[in-house]
Amino acid sequence: MYYFFLVLTLFLVNCSSLQVVPEPTLDLISVKSKSYCPTWNWHPICIDTKPNSFTFRGVYQNSNGDKKYYIDYYIDSFDTDLPVGISIKVDGTYYILKKTLTDYSEALKLRSELSDDLIKLISNTKENISLSYSNRKSSINFDFSVSETEIIKNNLKSTIETLNNVQKLKIIK
Repeated sequence: MYYFFLVLTLFLVNCSSLQVVPEPTLDLISVKSKSYCPTWNWHPICIDTKPNSFTFRGVYQNSNGDKKYYIDYYIDSFDTDLPVGISIKVDGTYYILKKTLTDYSEALKLRSELSDDLIKLISNTKENISLSYSNRKSSINFDFSVSETEIIKNNLKSTIETLNNVQKLKIIK
């Protein structure tokens, strides 16, 4: 009988100390394309952090359904000057992209926003695309071939399709 009360007391004490912690609310959902590396350098495999590589990123805001698209450009670690930004040439016109992030943590990364109009231009262009990165001292230009342009367009298209297939999360509070 003594053991029964001891076990009951321990059970009640432990049960009263339990606390219900609600799950965190997911506000942003991110989708990232495969990396594209326009140049060959000392790193033979194309990965996210390879210098001069870039990826497309889509961000879905769960609270209001807003979708934004970005291009993440990875800077060479030997580039010691301040980055100014990146621009994309579509159908003979350069479009300067709005810089939204400069990340110096694990890899030097520059994130710029892609407008909806520019996404439509990139998707519908029949000409080759060019990418330009500039710092305060110089610029690096990448003129892509027809096949490279198609790869870039497909990466952007897959990012958009994946983000469009994400359903709004139902959060019960």
